Amino acid sequence: MYSFYLGGILFPIAPAKVDIKTKNQNKTLTLINEGEINLLKDAGLKEITFTVMIPGRKYPFAKYLGGFLPIQYYISMLESMKKLKRPVQFIVLRNNRTLASIYNTNLTVSLEDFHIIEDAESLGEDINISISLKEYQNQTGKLLKKLVSVAGVTKFALSKVRSSNKNIPKTYTIKKDDTLLLIAKKQLGDEKKWENLMKINNLPNAVDLDIGRVIRLE
Repeated sequence: MYSFYLGGILFPIAPAKVDIKTKNQNKTLTLINEGEINLLKDAGLKEITFTVMIPGRKYPFAKYLGGFLPIQYYISMLESMKKLKRPVQFIVLRNNRTLASIYNTNLTVSLEDFHIIEDAESLGEDINISISLKEYQNQTGKLLKKLVSVAGVTKFALSKVRSSNKNIPKTYTIKKDDTLLLIAKKQLGDEKKWENLMKINNLPNAVDLDIGRVIRLE
């Protein structure tokens, strides 16, 4: 059993498969009278593709976060991700203990493309959405550091960053529809910190949270 999350959305029915590719960026050069040589470079960004079924009615085997939601909700959320042009978190939780102990998938990604597939066999009730994602690596910090260094104000910029980090609250009271992904994003500014929140608060999972409970943020 799997649980698929994208930007805080839990897909009710996990895809049958997911394809995660890591392409090399090697380059082949042709030398005069010497043939070809291959220049080995670091691996490129991961590319993820999968097709997920969005049910038009409530199935007993599906998972629903906060209750059954219509198909248009999922389409609107995907459209919003594209319009906002912001990276989101892609998480695959594996309920199989043996597999989960080896690895789970937790990647920061951009939504590259999605398209809707209608199938006559579903009698018009369900749809399939083909989704393409690409791993996102934020290089803004490195670039900013270089620019600031050139301007001769590195020390001032770093002090600003440190002072802004001090404003993060130490606790948070769980509200309706909260998940650890959303809390980590809103309160800590980093969705990937949801695992640390689950660990330091000894929570059984990232979704079923007790409303009104006060949790630690650090």
